[in-house]
This record gives sequence, structure tokens and C-alpha cells, in this order.
Amino acid sequence: MFGPRVDVKARSFRLPQPVVRIEPRQPLDPVWQRKTVTTSSIISTPLRARALGAQRLDDDDDDTPPKPPIVVAATWAELTDGVLLGRYPRCVAHESIDDEGVSRVHALVVARRQRIYVVDTGSTNGTNLRRPGANTITLDLDRRVRRVEDADELWLHRRRCVIQIDERAGDDAARGH
Repeated sequence: MFGPRVDVKARSFRLPQPVVRIEPRQPLDPVWQRKTVTTSSIISTPLRARALGAQRLDDDDDDTPPKPPIVVAATWAELTDGVLLGRYPRCVAHESIDDEGVSRVHALVVARRQRIYVVDTGSTNGTNLRRPGANTITLDLDRRVRRVEDADELWLHRRRCVIQIDERAGDDAARGH
């Protein structure tokens, strides 16, 4: 219960140990899951993900042709734990990321409290959230974590990234099956 003994001018006392309480993760609301799959530009159904064509980030000035988006398949349970994006083998869908501009461990996408967050993990070429009608938001040392709005698009370096969720898998995970 008490930590190491500390001697201060011939007086000794024990420092109390800090108490760390970890709150259990709250399950995601199935209604919010269905709404998010319908309205979000980052979370998508398999059908919508397949329909996305090649795109280019607004500030690309080079002559390289646009590339198709990176589509990452995940369940709601995985998204609640956090989906790690990058080329490293422990990242989800690392084998489908062939772009050297994407870091080995580039970003983390996580769903908590009926919201989706993106965390840049110190990527070399940056993680961007592109909001229609507004400037692109770059996640960097000053702004590493960002809450995602429905219309935001996730870009890893110069490739759009979409998390493909099967709605049935999301409902099953929410029920604990």
C-alpha cells in the first residue's frame, strides 16, 4: 500500500502509492454504428468502398497519376480497440499498402464514446483530414489527435484511406457475439 521509505533530515515516512483506475470501454451504440457507416467518409460499407475511384490530394502538384484509396477491412470490435494503419506487419491490411510514402506505423483510428478519432503516430509524410469546403487539416506534433467529422476524408501521405465495416459484423460485435 505504501511506497519506498524516504528519509528527510532524520525523519522518515512512506509515500502513498498512486491509485490507477482504468475504466472499462463502453460498448458502441448499434444505432450510432449504422448511422456512421451511412454518413461517414472514413467508415464505409464494402459496396461503397469498392465504388471509390482513384483520387488526388488537393495540394498534389506533381504529375503522378492518382491512386486508388487504401481500403482496410475491420470490425467494430477492432475499431473500438484501435486499428493501426501502416506498412508494418502488425498493422491492419499492411499487405495492401504498397505506397512507400506511408510510414511503417502511420496512424491509429479508434472509436470511443460514439466518436471516431485519428491519431498520427509520428509518421514521416503526415496524416491529413480533408474536410469538404475547408482546408486540409494536417496532424502533426502540435495536433496529433483529431476527432473525425462525418464528411472528413482520411489521407495517409497522398493516399485516401477508408475503413470498410460489414454492418452485420458490427451488430454482432456490439451484442457481444
